[in-house]
Amino acid sequence: GPNKDSFNLGCKQNFIEIFGSSPFLAFLPVTTSLGDGVHYRVNSGLSGGLHNQVEQRKAQSNSFNR
Repeated sequence: GPNKDSFNLGCKQNFIEIFGSSPFLAFLPVTTSLGDGVHYRVNSGLSGGLHNQVEQRKAQSNSFNR
């Protein structure tokens, strides 16, 4: 199956993805997460298999939107 660590960017980067890049705002009730809730960064150390699947889905999505 797919790599179970594909969304694991490391402790520090995972924290930044969730709480934002400012440590002062991390625990205040404001929106600080970096993503849009739909698209997520993946671990760049992945083998090509999962990355290729993502790229194929993006290409399919773009072709349907045209």
